[in-house]
Amino acid sequence: MIKRSLKAIDTWTKSFPHCTPTLREVVNRWIQEEFYRTSRAKCLILIGPKGTGKTTFAQSLPGQHNYFNGHWRLDNWNDSASYLIFDDIPWDQFEELGFPFKKYLLTQNGITIATDTNTEIIEIDVAQPAIVLLEPGQSEGALGRQPLTYEDECEATFWQQRAIIYRMGPNEFFHKPRDDQHNLDN
Repeated sequence: MIKRSLKAIDTWTKSFPHCTPTLREVVNRWIQEEFYRTSRAKCLILIGPKGTGKTTFAQSLPGQHNYFNGHWRLDNWNDSASYLIFDDIPWDQFEELGFPFKKYLLTQNGITIATDTNTEIIEIDVAQPAIVLLEPGQSEGALGRQPLTYEDECEATFWQQRAIIYRMGPNEFFHKPRDDQHNLDN
């Protein structure tokens, strides 16, 4: 007996007819200018509340993707993936959670050294554009704070030059939030 998945496959832009205009414009521009680059694409960092469709959007783009949520897992890595998704990984804790340096991982750095929990060291080819999905507040870390030191300023400048950072407004979404979901979030 053959089992078939009945899960609907979302595709950008068809599956998101209610996406708010400014958000759609930012995402479309990133797709056109960065998504198909083979080196040094700017990563897309979306900061917005739960339940607004960030993850569904990220998974709707064409091609296979590497998806990470939580800790780094080298066995989830595929050099042949078209793009990378980092979902709800606190910005300031990337490396603490075992991920390679985000400056290498999120900027199509090419060959990068990575380790896993068993301390296996391996080279991975970071040739894919990256999407980072964060919630506002603590998880956005330094991206949401004013730089206080020279090092903070250098870090902020680095990401301003190498990322499209978009903070979703209170009424922005990829899909309309369901009323019951909105009530649960409040």
